[in-house]
Amino acid sequence: MILCKTKNLFVRRMLPGDIDDLFLLLSDEPVMKYLEPPYSREAAEAFLKKAGLSDPPLIYAVCDLSKRFIGYLIFHRYDEHGAELGWVLSPAEWHKGYASELTAALLQTAKHEYDYAVIECSPNQKATKHIAVKSGFLYCGMTDGCEIYKYVFNKQKECFGACVNKTVIKKKHIAKQLLNTSIWHKPEGADYEN
Repeated sequence: MILCKTKNLFVRRMLPGDIDDLFLLLSDEPVMKYLEPPYSREAAEAFLKKAGLSDPPLIYAVCDLSKRFIGYLIFHRYDEHGAELGWVLSPAEWHKGYASELTAALLQTAKHEYDYAVIECSPNQKATKHIAVKSGFLYCGMTDGCEIYKYVFNKQKECFGACVNKTVIKKKHIAKQLLNTSIWHKPEGADYEN
């Protein structure tokens, strides 16, 4: 089953035969830098069984158009109304725009079933935070040591007002635009930078 397709990639259900590629990915120190300590083969096998071969799955295989496994995609129910999405790609595939491509495709997939999508990441994970913001996600705070970015389908202004509580709005033109709407009201203590 193919979950989604992009210009350069497709996302499919994980297969038991993905274990070798998944282990290479999960045992790679640069890949795991902001996630967890690198996995052993046994831990990778348990992760595949629990997250990739479960029903419904929590992760999916990301393949290039030649059907080569290049990483995995996180896509599952986050809570009653939202989906969590993310990606873990091989370092050879970094800086090719694939994470942005996958995020856009997942948003299109998720909007039919969910009210919003969430990306969780380490505060030090600058690339993920950049992709989240570039894709229209808004910072909503911290939970369990992770920053939470949220994209509300057809309700971005409402989400923004709910998420900025006592934080800094980085783009002055966005803050001014939102302040001019009837949906968003500047929370007490919130400000924006020039």
